[in-house]
Amino acid sequence: MFDVHTHFSKFNKGFTKNNEEISPFIEALATSIQFRIPKFTFLDFAFVLNYEIPFKRAREYIDGKEVYEGKIILSRDFWEHSNLCFNFNFIKDGDEFLKEWAFGIKNPLSSDPHGIAGGIEILGDYEGSLFFLPGIYFPIENSILKTGIGFGNNKSTNLRANLTLMYRF
Repeated sequence: MFDVHTHFSKFNKGFTKNNEEISPFIEALATSIQFRIPKFTFLDFAFVLNYEIPFKRAREYIDGKEVYEGKIILSRDFWEHSNLCFNFNFIKDGDEFLKEWAFGIKNPLSSDPHGIAGGIEILGDYEGSLFFLPGIYFPIENSILKTGIGFGNNKSTNLRANLTLMYRF
């Protein structure tokens, strides 16, 4: 899987820099590539490499830095089109090195296993930070559109809107 997405600013309305009020903006462009190892056990194994580059405003106003991230993903399908997933994330954000984890579950919402599904992702670190992202998964041709609003006490954000279009090759 190949992914390209943007990150919006991580500050609230009223943020000022050098006595200038800064409005929210798109701060970075991120790309990732994911590879799943052919199935050889009851678990699926995958790896993700991610790179994020900050835009000029992010570097200027919020000290945006390049971010490198690696993920190890363990998942298990069950029933029909239901899934449990656990991630181990290793992130280099400027000079800072972070270790995080994520857990997710997804299940169809109707009797049609190929129809709309619901899920929740829980993201955390090893210092007690938690972030919850409930989502709805809409099948569109050979793609899935995932949308949701996340909340929690994550260090980088406490509220996030998510819209992801995933195309299956």
